[in-house]
Amino acid sequence: SNPSDSTNLAVRAAGPKYPSVCLQSMLLGDKKEEKEQEYDVIVLEYYFKSKDGLYDLTSRLRIRYPDAIIILLRLWMPVHLLVMDEHNKEVGVLKDWALQHSLDIHSHDFATEIQHVQLAWP
Repeated sequence: SNPSDSTNLAVRAAGPKYPSVCLQSMLLGDKKEEKEQEYDVIVLEYYFKSKDGLYDLTSRLRIRYPDAIIILLRLWMPVHLLVMDEHNKEVGVLKDWALQHSLDIHSHDFATEIQHVQLAWP
């Protein structure tokens, strides 16, 4: 694959609403005189609690690039795992559970206590 044939429009530290507002200007940049590019694969990374604008962005991309493969990568960390009660009801996330029990997430005590907690994928 030729690296000059790939484009990285990464917008770090921003939710999906930012690029969904003005996608065309991001795609063209300073190349307004050039023909619009075509994309085979589009990869979107998003933080799992920040979906605002994600539907707008993916809808616009699908309309503009109907044949492109769109991949959504959901960013998460283990501290975002859900803590469930005995009735399988969500009671919070792992990070909050550790704070409520005064446990440092990097401690041996945390590793011991977490074995008795029911966790679920967010």
